[in-house]
Amino acid sequence: MPPALYFSLRDRYLAELFTFFVHVGTPLEGPEKDSYGDLDFIASSPLPSYSPEALSQSINAVRSVSNAGTRSFAVPYPDLQDSFVQLDLHICAEERFKWTLFHQSHGDLWNILGPSMRAAGLVVNDKGLYLRIPEIEGLN
Repeated sequence: MPPALYFSLRDRYLAELFTFFVHVGTPLEGPEKDSYGDLDFIASSPLPSYSPEALSQSINAVRSVSNAGTRSFAVPYPDLQDSFVQLDLHICAEERFKWTLFHQSHGDLWNILGPSMRAAGLVVNDKGLYLRIPEIEGLN
């Protein structure tokens, strides 16, 4: 989808998600992208108003599926009949919200820096940044 539509939908659904969660964010977009495939959101701390069904109804989703902490919704693509945009909502624990948002914002960066970081004994994953100490690694 073109950037103007992406940002319009992102902002619209971001506002809608705040009616269901205390914390909601979107990973940083890659610089100068000329098209976007879907909408990604990260949320934590559901409010009492949240249920997958209530959210589906609120965003006019025609279908949703859940897979390992992420729920994907098919929402109408504006002005294109029988076309949809995929909205992915990853719900994490409140204490992981900032790290998850940071980690997903820089997903490509980890692929670039990973080999150098590993050589220095550092490992990053979706749970945190770790220092590897080979001498005690077998004990952990």
